[in-house]
Amino acid sequence: MSGMHRGVQKFVRDVAPNAVYVHFYAHRLNLVLVDVCKTVPAAREFFALLERIYVFALGSLMHKYGLNMN
Repeated sequence: MSGMHRGVQKFVRDVAPNAVYVHFYAHRLNLVLVDVCKTVPAAREFFALLERIYVFALGSLMHKYGLNMN
């Protein structure tokens, strides 16, 4: 998807030549967050709570609208 000659990056650069492709920066941010969660208990608890809220909300929507993930 991120190829310079084909894929999403090529399409975006054709449409907006000054666009900056940020996949690498998003990956680096993810690595930093993972490292922080391993070393800072409060951060680990925060993201665990955030995940539980997300799962709860997703389950509520699936139940309310009869959505099926299969």
